[in-house]
Amino acid sequence: MLIGCALVAVLYLLVNWVFVANLTPNESRAVFEYETKRVTLGHLVIKDLLGEAGGIAMSFLSMTAFVAATSAMMLVGPRVYAAMAEDGFLPQLLAAKQGQAPTGSVLLQAALALVLLFTHTLQEVLTNVGAILTLFAALVSLTIFRVHFGQSRLPKPGPLTLVAAGIHVASAAYMLYFGFRGKTHLWLWIGGILAVTAVALLVYRVTLWLRLKSVPDEG
Repeated sequence: MLIGCALVAVLYLLVNWVFVANLTPNESRAVFEYETKRVTLGHLVIKDLLGEAGGIAMSFLSMTAFVAATSAMMLVGPRVYAAMAEDGFLPQLLAAKQGQAPTGSVLLQAALALVLLFTHTLQEVLTNVGAILTLFAALVSLTIFRVHFGQSRLPKPGPLTLVAAGIHVASAAYMLYFGFRGKTHLWLWIGGILAVTAVALLVYRVTLWLRLKSVPDEG
């Protein structure tokens, strides 16, 4: 797993190096003007190297990768809702029937996606969702410190794990700091997500308490 993570990190850095080495600052502004120009950074890079036909081919590959990532989330996301419904923490309407896809969860995921598409530009969705993913990934890394220093039955993480988690949290805080500056809509997104998360945690605790209370006392 560590080798795979390292290879992904190296590939990510190499791809970004290609962009930085081949695009001028003025060309890089295309990422902020996608709604009007409909041109990706990959298109601009390959266009300079292989011509207009190469740029079009790169755009096609970029859209294919984007659709693949979207379809993956459409498969994974609903099954999270379905698993929570099966455990009793979400309405049973979202649970999957034996041998069938979780139809209710898929429809919920699709409805949420359509709401985002019709109320935000693509750039806003990418920025806001990216910030949320960065925030919650950092929160996951913070749990490593809780496992190490708190009272947990899980194995204690080693020093290298703590260092890696600390670097991740610091990097995420740095990115979020610059992402939040001057962007009121991002604060609203994060605030809304945190509010929904707080309500979900409260419902989870109440549901868990009710389930434990309903279990007969063996003593």
